[in-house]
Amino acid sequence: MADDRERQEWLPAVQALDQDRRRIEARLAGPLPTSVEAALRAERRWIERRRGDLVRRPVSCEARLDLDVGTFVVRLQDVSAGGALLEIDDPPEVGLRAQLRVPTLPGAPAVGCVVRHASRPARRAGVEFTGADGSGARLAALLARALPAGAAEP
Repeated sequence: MADDRERQEWLPAVQALDQDRRRIEARLAGPLPTSVEAALRAERRWIERRRGDLVRRPVSCEARLDLDVGTFVVRLQDVSAGGALLEIDDPPEVGLRAQLRVPTLPGAPAVGCVVRHASRPARRAGVEFTGADGSGARLAALLARALPAGAAEP
């Protein structure tokens, strides 16, 4: 029963990822420069991994995405030990490295990440946590404790 409820909570996110996958498939159907095709294929692989990740947790809290070009306020939509889905007005380019910080959590934890998916029309980006130090798993656990399932931060 709980599994069915969790799947229903994820349905909008799965549908959004499917929509992005269809957008990528349509672009890959036409002629593209090799570098663009490679970037789209990498983005499609990220979407497929993200969609298949069964340990995602819906959250709704403000965070900061630190890039070389500046810091952007984002809203975390979901998080797992391996990455996060962000709502962001102007998503960064796929492949950029960043730091994701959650200043509302004790100690304002930060985790290194790389942008694996970006959708300007949907105003979202997916990041994959980098490093083997377990910081992504720690961030996901902190968020799980701080924000009960379905709760948004104050």
